[in-house]
Amino acid sequence: MNTISFVRVGAFALAHAGLAAAINGIVAGIGPRPLALMTLAIGNLLVIAIEGLVVGIQTTRLILFEFFIRFLKAAGRPFRPLPVPSTGAPRL
Repeated sequence: MNTISFVRVGAFALAHAGLAAAINGIVAGIGPRPLALMTLAIGNLLVIAIEGLVVGIQTTRLILFEFFIRFLKAAGRPFRPLPVPSTGAPRL
């Protein structure tokens, strides 16, 4: 199972390299240097945002499905909500 987890990390590295190559290819086709630098900055910010989203999703997956499953068991008492406490004041 650990091997598959490391393969997933390698896939993320390849996706990062592919996104970076795409941004560099777009920047190489832009003529004016200030516009190319602005496109490079915006493209890298977009790549960072996409990878941040992926990290958030993977962290949630790890916590919910690989961490909590070790501690949660289907034994215990069923959930019964507490009754609403009465205030003692008359209702109108």
